[in-house]
Amino acid sequence: MKLFRWIAPILILGLMAGGCQGSGKTPAGNQGHGQAVANQPFPDFSVKTFDNQTVLLSQYRGKIMILDLFATWCPPCRMEIPHFVALQEQYADRLAVVGLSYDQAPVKKVKAFASEMKINYDLYWGSEEIAKHVGLRGIPHTLVLDTEGRVVRSYVGYRDKIVFEKDILALSPKQEE
Repeated sequence: MKLFRWIAPILILGLMAGGCQGSGKTPAGNQGHGQAVANQPFPDFSVKTFDNQTVLLSQYRGKIMILDLFATWCPPCRMEIPHFVALQEQYADRLAVVGLSYDQAPVKKVKAFASEMKINYDLYWGSEEIAKHVGLRGIPHTLVLDTEGRVVRSYVGYRDKIVFEKDILALSPKQEE
């Protein structure tokens, strides 16, 4: 029993740092931040709603976008979601948080999860095409896009709210005093 007290926190920290299902390996020169190239336009991917409608991600251009690739069963993903809920509420005038679910679960389960987590932003099914484009190796994998749809940051694994808030503020227009 004493051994479990030491192993559990180590496992949790490992999941937080590397995400779920990650190999821990990243492409050379990428410093652990995924394959999406900074300052490159993110392609105008289409995604499916939970009602099987098609939506283009370009509809979010004009706002800063946090694109969260997640799964309901992933502990670090679950830990980040309240941050995204708070950020969406706080910066609604300039931010669009978008979640892409990579669950194998039925729609009913994902919708129940969204309700349980009080998700206040749009959720869609993640696609294999997007996963390949970003080099998805583990989740959560979160991209921050500027108002023109260019990738500014790409994070693999858990990040605290302040990391995303700094990105939002850096991309926000400067207020004149």
